[in-house]
Amino acid sequence: MDVVISNLLLTRCCPLKCEHCRIVRDYKGSPYPKVSSYGFLKPEQWLKIMDNLEALGCVFHTIYGGEPSLYPQLFSLVNMLNKRNKFYTFITSGVEKEKWFKVQEQCGLKGISASVDIWAGDLGDREKKSRVGGEFLFEMKERGVKDVVAVTVLDEKNIQTDDILEMVKLYSGRGIYVEITLIDEPHNDYYDFAEPSDLGIKSPRKFSLLMDKLYDLKSRGFLIHNNEEFFTEAKRIVDGGVYMCKKPWSSMTVEPDGTIRLCYRIGGAKSRFHSALDFDKDRLLYHMSEDQFHFCKGCTWNCVVMSDSLSDKEERKKVFRHNQ
Repeated sequence: MDVVISNLLLTRCCPLKCEHCRIVRDYKGSPYPKVSSYGFLKPEQWLKIMDNLEALGCVFHTIYGGEPSLYPQLFSLVNMLNKRNKFYTFITSGVEKEKWFKVQEQCGLKGISASVDIWAGDLGDREKKSRVGGEFLFEMKERGVKDVVAVTVLDEKNIQTDDILEMVKLYSGRGIYVEITLIDEPHNDYYDFAEPSDLGIKSPRKFSLLMDKLYDLKSRGFLIHNNEEFFTEAKRIVDGGVYMCKKPWSSMTVEPDGTIRLCYRIGGAKSRFHSALDFDKDRLLYHMSEDQFHFCKGCTWNCVVMSDSLSDKEERKKVFRHNQ
């Protein structure tokens, strides 16, 4: 079993209600709770989960929400992460920026990422968090966070311009990487990450030209997080293909109560009978494989594309830019 990255959902609570998001909601426990029906795990429980996943090969922890700054023991968790020298980043909207500034001042953060989307028209809270997120990342960089990443989602509307190219140039000039992702449409009821929308990319020719321009920027040294394979793989996906994980457990996603999802996008049925705090590896793999067969129809999640293409752990660390 070779887990590459973990996706840890500290909470589903969030001050924003982005139109396309289903992950963000007040968390009331998973269908098959193994740890607790309500509330939050303690920091030491999250550290045990990380240790368990690292024993399976995990080299990096992506800590999400909801909004992770709403986790009530955030300061204790960050101190423990640093003390144990974990490789991690928090993905946030940046709207709770004052709390993050205090975390950086009192604890020090290894990595921080925020959503900064190019918008076309009124996108509600998605537009709000993009405006706030950009300013937040600039300030976090100035405050000494070494690994700062702007995560931007491409959709049918915002690929009609070359604004993403100017964004990459702007953020590169400030020493901030841009990670490019593609908006994904749910394929069945088990895809409980996002709501259906009309933003799926339907202009493959336009998208392909944009990918070529972005790849040219990366080749010239601009700070784009994605590896080279992403640019060809993304074009194939938008042109009618899908990405299927060779091993669904290469990226392990954990709910706020410790239960395991099939992946970040799919809750699964049998996978969620398992707790990341204590599980039987062989039984978990069997159930994840069953869930993938029944529920996965392929997706566009480029984090999986990135991690699956890496050959060894040292290379993974290099791509994720961690500084020991």
